[in-house]
Amino acid sequence: MIARPKNADSCRGDAPKAAFLDEFGFMSPDFWYKFALPLLQISGRVFTCTTTPPDPDSPFASFIRGVQRSNEGKGEFFFRYINHSLMCSECEEAAEGPACVHRLHLIPG
Repeated sequence: MIARPKNADSCRGDAPKAAFLDEFGFMSPDFWYKFALPLLQISGRVFTCTTTPPDPDSPFASFIRGVQRSNEGKGEFFFRYINHSLMCSECEEAAEGPACVHRLHLIPG
């Protein structure tokens, strides 16, 4: 396991076949566009991006909306969006996410 700082320059030469990008929604755009996204242009690489909900106007939110449009509207799955949120879609749409209790039964006991 290797942990990397946010600085894209510190990762030069790294070429993992798989990676977990934790708190992706708060990652610097510089790190994403200079390091992570270029690695995903190579066939066979798999990254799992996890995050707590960021600002709806963040680069992450914009990226996810694009992935959702490609998955649903165009049937393109270069990136695949899978949401394992504890927030139900109704509360998300109503912007009441932090108050949502409808999926708390999914937390392991």
